[in-house]
Order: sequence, then structure tokens, then C-alpha cells
Amino acid sequence: MIDIRALDKITLRDIAAEAGVSYPTLFNQYDNKEDLFQDIARKEIRELLTKGFQKGLGTTEWRPGEGICGYINERRTLWRTLLTAGASEAMRSEFIRIGRDMATGRSSLGHGFPIDVVSGVIASGIFEIISWWLGQDADHTTELTAEMLETLVIEPALGLRPGYFKQQKVAIEVET
Repeated sequence: MIDIRALDKITLRDIAAEAGVSYPTLFNQYDNKEDLFQDIARKEIRELLTKGFQKGLGTTEWRPGEGICGYINERRTLWRTLLTAGASEAMRSEFIRIGRDMATGRSSLGHGFPIDVVSGVIASGIFEIISWWLGQDADHTTELTAEMLETLVIEPALGLRPGYFKQQKVAIEVET
């Protein structure tokens, strides 16, 4: 629906009809479409962090930037809408909350900085780059964006040397 109509023109009744549920059922769950979009945004972040970010975690093939970009690119229209429809704060907060949960039992990462600080920095940096990327033409590839995420945000936040993920990819490609 968001592919063919502007968000401000879509009502809860439209969403209920598209989803095949009654309007009262949807309205019992959500007071307005903003609440619905915030709920969708939180679910998207949970999916991103479980399917995108963690894809390959713990292997020599882990490229978190590629996982993030691949996941978002498959849902590009939805993410663009969520980030511009007032759900970006809900997404960022959920990202920080889940990031902290994932780091349970650790007080710091490789560089020694507190998880609470690092989670916020990672979320802010990732969302800044993703928002920029989604506003660009299609010729800005997921590979370029993945490299930006890894180099500018993820590697420094995790205390990894610059180019860590890119070097891993080169090593993997040479081996194959």
C-alpha cells in the first residue's frame, strides 16, 4: 500500500481492509496509524538484529554491514516510510534496547567503553547512514553503504581496527 499511496493519505480503515481485519479489531490494538507504525518499526528492528546484523556472527564471514543493508534493501520502501513517518525514534530506542540485551553479561567491548554508551553510538551512526542511503538514488549500492556502516560505525564501536571487515572479505575471496 505504501508503494502506491502517500502515508498521509492512508487511514487505519485502509490498513484494516488491506490486512483483511475489521476496523474495530485494528482500532482496539492501535489508537492511530502512528502507533501502528511504531509497532511495525520495533518489529523491524528486532528482525534486523536477529536476521541481518547477526547473520554470520562468530564466523570469519561475518559482515554486519552487508547483513544490515541486505535486510533493509529487501524492505526499502517500508524502511524509508518508517524513518520519515515519525517512527525513527521508536526504531532507534528498540535498537539500543536489543543491543544492550545482546551484550548482557558484558560491561564493555574490546575498547573498554560502557555498553550503554556504545549501543547509543552504534544506533545513531547506523540510523544516520541508513537514512542518508534511503534518500539516495538506486546507484548507491548496498556494498558501499555496508562498507560505510562497518568503517564509520561498527568497527570503531566494537574496538576493531579500521578495515577489519573489508580485510576479512578480501581474505575470504582470495581463499575461494
